[in-house]
Amino acid sequence: MRETILEIKHLSKAFGNNAVLRDIDFTVSHGDVISIIGASGSGKSTLLRCVNLLEQPTGGEILFHGQNVAAGRLVCDSCIPDRVEEPLCALCGKPAGSCVCNAAAPWAFTAAAQALYYRDETRAAILRFKKLPERRIARYLAGEMALCLREWFPELAFDIVTEVPMHPEKLAKRRFNPAELLAGELSALIGVFHRMRLLRCEGEPVSRFPAGIGTENGLPPFYALDGVCRGKTILLADDVMNTGATLDACARRLIEGGAAAVYAIAAATVAGRN
Repeated sequence: MRETILEIKHLSKAFGNNAVLRDIDFTVSHGDVISIIGASGSGKSTLLRCVNLLEQPTGGEILFHGQNVAAGRLVCDSCIPDRVEEPLCALCGKPAGSCVCNAAAPWAFTAAAQALYYRDETRAAILRFKKLPERRIARYLAGEMALCLREWFPELAFDIVTEVPMHPEKLAKRRFNPAELLAGELSALIGVFHRMRLLRCEGEPVSRFPAGIGTENGLPPFYALDGVCRGKTILLADDVMNTGATLDACARRLIEGGAAAVYAIAAATVAGRN
């Protein structure tokens, strides 16, 4: 008997009220050659995008070598990440609701969420992602971020997802911004518009904020595009939250640009990692 590579069970995908895929079933075994035939707009591309997880299925199972990769787990059992169980303060590493850091130096963002601890396999994945724009890693990290948002802030409705900008010189050298890729993947998962490069940066490196916690990674001053964020609730995404200073500086510029509220989300945090 030939080995079953891929098995699709009752797969469905809807965009709002528009159901594109309904109850799709098929199996791919070793050596099979599969053709997908249908009229324009019948869902062929959507099916392929769901199978390779460029789109998150609405329902059903995608079994790859027996593992359901549509269930939000894109890693093997030995690499299950160390998830953050509740929001942590970026300064002291304690649960955000039990510390006084925000009272002493209030953050510009309303709240911050961190999906994973920056250590072990997660740290290795993010370091790899910073060097190469691997979309599978971006999808995995964004999936963890989306899960974190659903668990911690289930009632929130965001108008825009945007990312922390990268230093222009670093962007010219690297040719991609990891935070921008994460924001794009997160946008697709939670169904919120991704406004790329809503924040820009220029000039000399900024001074310390809050006092005593270090510089903002050499980032120049930020500014928000005029009018775009006015009255909006914005979700600001980054790959790693260190002291929180960079996210805070970005949030301040968005608030100054007219945003009603800014929430921060990071794939990983160094807080409480020891």
